[in-house]
Order: sequence, then C-alpha cells, then structure tokens
Amino acid sequence: MSRTSRTSITVAVALAILGASVLNPRWIGASGADAVLGLTAWFHLVGYAALGAALRPRFRPGWRGAAVAVALATGYGAGIECLQSALAFRTASLVDAAINGTGALLGVAVRDGVERRPGAGRTKR
Repeated sequence: MSRTSRTSITVAVALAILGASVLNPRWIGASGADAVLGLTAWFHLVGYAALGAALRPRFRPGWRGAAVAVALATGYGAGIECLQSALAFRTASLVDAAINGTGALLGVAVRDGVERRPGAGRTKR
C-alpha cells in the first residue's frame, strides 16, 4: 500500500472519529459512565482501535514505535474529550478517554500481530 493511501486512511479514520464525537448523540443512546457496557463504549473501542492500527505503520518497528502510535491515538482521544466539554450536548468523560486508550492499544497490538505472521507482507507471484 502506498504512503499516500496509508495517510489517507489514517486521516479518514481520525476525521470520522472527530465527526462522530461532535454530533448530538441522542440517536445512539446514553454516553459517559452510564454507557461503559453500552453501545457508545463499543464505538469508542472500535474507533480508536482503527485509529491505532492506522497509525502503527507510520512509525518504526518495535515497542517504541508502537508506544508512539498508542500515545498519539490516546492523545487525540483526550483532545476530543476536552473539545466535548465545550459542547452543550456532549459530555467529556474520563471513562471514555480510558476506553479510547484501550482501543488504541488493542488496535496497535492487533496490527503488530498481523504483521508478524509468517509470510505477512509477501505477495504471491
């Protein structure tokens, strides 16, 4: 996959998360601590797993590159939680921020696991 394609995917995931985070959430149900096991928690987990997985190839192999990808995705989530505190119809939540970080960690771990499979990255001729 080309560098431009990887960048486009990463930006698209980040923008999708931002868009979903600033819209009025009434159509998806409860948010914040009341929704830890609810639908919004899964949106956070999956969204940030996708962002972590999209960010991972942008950095060097190894644990330091993985840590940078997790930190950036988690920081992005924390920034969005701060943004939500300024919106009347949204609520910033430390629980959501923790779920964002967990999702980012899972996404990076899965991406690393897939790339370390024997034969990963090789094309058949």
